[in-house]
Amino acid sequence: MKHLRALSELGKKHDRCPALLSDLKATYKWMNENVDEIADIKHENRRTIFLNVDDPDSDPWVWHSALILINNPRDIGDLRNVKGFLRNYVNLLKAAGVRTIHEATADTVTAMDGNFIEAISTTCVDEEGWMSTSDDEYDESYDESS
Repeated sequence: MKHLRALSELGKKHDRCPALLSDLKATYKWMNENVDEIADIKHENRRTIFLNVDDPDSDPWVWHSALILINNPRDIGDLRNVKGFLRNYVNLLKAAGVRTIHEATADTVTAMDGNFIEAISTTCVDEEGWMSTSDDEYDESYDESS
């Protein structure tokens, strides 16, 4: 871990250095193949030790921590998707705590019975801006607990 921390610190100072990149690739490769020996990497999840770029030879170097990296096709809020270069190191990323997010889509479902619609129609905003229901117009057959 000390070696990787040192490489990432050097990488932040010396963008796109071929000798550094070669050492970084070898380090990531070894760690990816020996995740059982780097169990302490989970404790490093806040350190920006991952070069998250598609092409380290031409892209400006961007470093992220495992805490904000996600296996997802796109960024989500402050979370950053794993770029092409890091995708070669699946075992390492998993050991470091990089999460996989599966986005789900759902169909919109609308379910209203007549009582609910009637109860909504008797609801209005009072002078203080709160929703209120007129007691004399409220359909008592509507029961929220059912």
